[in-house]
Formats: sequence, structure tokens, C-alpha cells
Amino acid sequence: MSNHFTIKIPCKTYVKAYLEFNCGNLVDLSLMPDLLKEFKICLDKKPEHRESANLTLYCETVTIIIPPDWFYRYGWEMNKENIIDFNKRVEMKVKFFMRQYIAINNSLGTPLITCIREFQTSFGFSEDIWSWDSIRKDFERNGEKCKLKKVKELKEELQNLCLANLSRSGHISNKLKKEYYNG
Repeated sequence: MSNHFTIKIPCKTYVKAYLEFNCGNLVDLSLMPDLLKEFKICLDKKPEHRESANLTLYCETVTIIIPPDWFYRYGWEMNKENIIDFNKRVEMKVKFFMRQYIAINNSLGTPLITCIREFQTSFGFSEDIWSWDSIRKDFERNGEKCKLKKVKELKEELQNLCLANLSRSGHISNKLKKEYYNG
């Protein structure tokens, strides 16, 4: 895309890493259509409610490509409120992704420390971008929402389902099935 317009917006280090990992150094949000829609909303509306907001948490800057039509229609700048809104939306996405990745791997029996390290390594979140301790704290606070059953629990459910099917089909007696469930 040789003919493009861009906007630089402040963001947190892990937000920048997430966007650049998924969309390139010049962030092309067309690769993530749902985020592109969120960006359009933030580019379009220009409320003035939080103009005194402090952006010091956003110590990095990310460069996002603006489609030419949007550039002429909505402009090329975002106020503080829009910057905060877009960052929050991206943070929600990256944290949801992180929690799901860790929960799935942890439910398969991988220790939490290993799950977090694998997440960091696989998706470009080095320790200085998104620290292990910060990820662990977030997962411990919010990970319950996405906790999955452990492999042991799944195995027990599958065994019970198998026994129920065997009992229904006449391969084992109801008495044996009941003894196994109670035993």
C-alpha cells in the first residue's frame, strides 16, 4: 500500500506489541476487521469529555494506517478520549486472548508458569513488554472467567458417558454402572 495515510497514537507497550505482531510495523487494521471498526468509531466521534485525561500510562506510540476514504471523511487525529477508548478496546482483546491461551494450556496440565512463558515467547511479549508477574496477576484476578475443566475432569465425564451408553446398549448392566458411579 504505497498511497496511505497514518496516525500515531500513544499506547501501552503490550498493546503496541499485539498490534504490530498481528498487523505489521505500520499497523494495517484491515487484517483485524473488528478492530478496524472500533478504530473508525474512535476516529469519527470527537467528544470532549475527558480532554484533561492523563496519557502517561501510554509510553509507546503506534502508527496506524488510515484508509484514504476515512482520512478525507473523518480526519487524521484522535482526541484524548478517543485514544483512551481505542486503547481500552485493544487491551480487552489482548487480555482476553492471553487468558484463553493460558487457560487452555493450563487445563491440559501445563503449569501456570510454563503457560505464561510459552504465551510470552510465542506471541512476542518479552519480559520488558509484558512482564510474567503482570500477566500472572491479571490471570489470577480474571482467569476464573475462562477456566476450563482439567483433563482429569474431562476423562471422568467421558468415562461416565461411555458407561451410560454401554448400559443403554446392553453391554453392561445398570447394576455395574451404578456401582461404578458410586464407587
